[in-house]
Amino acid sequence: MRLYDLIKNDKVNITETGDLFSSDGLFLVMCNDNDDVVGKVELFCPYFGNMVDSVYDELHKKSKILNKDNNIYLYDLYINPKFRNMGYATNLIDKCKEITLENDCNYLTLITRSDNEPAKKLYKKYGFNVEYSDDIKEFYYLPVT
Repeated sequence: MRLYDLIKNDKVNITETGDLFSSDGLFLVMCNDNDDVVGKVELFCPYFGNMVDSVYDELHKKSKILNKDNNIYLYDLYINPKFRNMGYATNLIDKCKEITLENDCNYLTLITRSDNEPAKKLYKKYGFNVEYSDDIKEFYYLPVT
């Protein structure tokens, strides 16, 4: 477990379990000083072991910039409703970006529903680009440097 100063001098713990390179993925859980679960995220290296998500596989194959070695897939980002709009999602994405760099990857990728406006707003604000979009889903990538 590592301690990060993430939000306005509040202390939060991010616990990492699992393995980025397994079919189970790497699971991050963020808790505050009161041990409230603030948020969580699940990450995968998409082409190591089993494919995590058939939708991701379909969209990944359509990509003009992604290959099997250059990205980390952000499978699930969740912020507890009572902690939303407080900067925690941004900080979890920052941690995902750090993990992406540590693993010599160039992109952080994700999929969201086309009707999930709050998520789309967050991803666009953070700098994610839309690689593919239809009436059901949007496939995003973030260049990581």
